[in-house]
Amino acid sequence: MSLKDINKILAAAQTDLVFVPTPDMRRAKAAFWSKVADAPSLSGGPLTLAAAQQIGADKRLAKWWALPGFQDWFQNGEEFKERMEYLADLALDALEQVLSDPDANPSAKVASAKLVLEAASKMPKPVADAPATKLETMSRSELEEYVKRNLRYLSDGTPASERLTKEDTPVKVDESLE
Repeated sequence: MSLKDINKILAAAQTDLVFVPTPDMRRAKAAFWSKVADAPSLSGGPLTLAAAQQIGADKRLAKWWALPGFQDWFQNGEEFKERMEYLADLALDALEQVLSDPDANPSAKVASAKLVLEAASKMPKPVADAPATKLETMSRSELEEYVKRNLRYLSDGTPASERLTKEDTPVKVDESLE
């Protein structure tokens, strides 16, 4: 038996033993589990084809439901988390290979080290310059108007119209004189 024949037999066995969803199946499953996540009351009880069709509304589910392995795959609502954990492990392995390779590009090593340190929360958080607040960017007249509009929020509840007298009313200063 040739290597080519062995590979064909293994590919056929893999198809029979391992369910590999199509992109359409993945989209249907993602839509289904998104709806379940948005409305946890939908997830009560065992998942039947009827329940999946009602929630998922994909007409192809009936055809797919009979495929070997589809039901188990479709009902696994934790697949995304499981795959992310697996991919995170692969990513860490790749980072480890780069960091431990004496011939690796120095910039690749630095980038890898930075990713590892950030993921491990060992890097100090960058301190950004505080952006100017809205108040800091207002002109004098805009600030006066803002204070008038919001004065009631800074008081004991007495409306501004009752609190302000003519003596209390801010005088508008001509900015050209300053």
